[in-house]
Amino acid sequence: MTKYLNPFLRLSLILMTVALMMGQIGCKSATGMLGKDGSVDLQLQLKEGDSFQSALNTDQVITQKMGAMDQEITQKFNMGMKFEVTAASESGYSIKTTYNSILFESNTPMGTIYYNSEEPEDNVDQTAAAFAAVLNKSFSFNISPQGEILTLTGIDDLKEEMRKAYVEMGLTVDENVEKMLDRQYSESALKNNLSPNFLQFAGKRLKRGETWTQSATVDQGVPMKLDYTYTFQEAKDGLAYIKKASRVSPGVGEPMVMNNMEITYDVKGTEEGILKVDLKTGLVVDGDQEQKVGGQMGLKMDPSAQPMQIPMTIDTKSTTQLVRL
Repeated sequence: MTKYLNPFLRLSLILMTVALMMGQIGCKSATGMLGKDGSVDLQLQLKEGDSFQSALNTDQVITQKMGAMDQEITQKFNMGMKFEVTAASESGYSIKTTYNSILFESNTPMGTIYYNSEEPEDNVDQTAAAFAAVLNKSFSFNISPQGEILTLTGIDDLKEEMRKAYVEMGLTVDENVEKMLDRQYSESALKNNLSPNFLQFAGKRLKRGETWTQSATVDQGVPMKLDYTYTFQEAKDGLAYIKKASRVSPGVGEPMVMNNMEITYDVKGTEEGILKVDLKTGLVVDGDQEQKVGGQMGLKMDPSAQPMQIPMTIDTKSTTQLVRL
């Protein structure tokens, strides 16, 4: 049974990794953001023509209990994104985002899946094609000075360019590919991809130890609801240090269907980390966090049958860095 299930779980696990898994017009200067008492009033401070390079590095360990046997899957996902500010005003910014480097490695009992955009291959298999197809593709978004992502544009064009890339690689754009595109490149999924570098701020001046809260949902890969509490710790060396603590609870999403097999997840846990916000730009330039969740993965191969429940844990460690170009 284990050997039968694993090939169909590969893409699900890949989507999960990616899921758990980036001008001073009318704005204050860095000095103005930082008060004499050490408080901060965080907001984005960008100007047209600014550009930045982001690097998100994620390492994940997935443990599944298949009957009496434990299986461990290790995955690495590194993604580079370029951000270009194309317009700036008092109401916010328009930013073009381009995926410009991707590395993915998954080691499972059935073998290894590997893709590195720095090592192009003549033949890319269907699994790695999901990463190869998005390389050098772009979309844009509008964001307020307080870090709220208002609108996203170019999503349909992005997905159409990915379909063309599949065809150019000699691969078929089948139902599974279309479902992957809809899940991984929905508005909510792309907003989650941007969250490592764009933090939605409190909208007020914060003294040391003060907190604010946000919530988010993940509806691709493993559906989750995340309730964040951010605590301003201190400001030093031009950076605001923010502690991030999150409660992860089961999300609501449509079951993933692959090769007529229905896959569901029910997980909960915690996420903690430290984010460093540049007081000149309001961007997260350094982040280090860990998410630990556990629960059940349900597999249903017959619509009339009860799903098989597989206990699982997921430990995800990630870092992000951003530099001005």
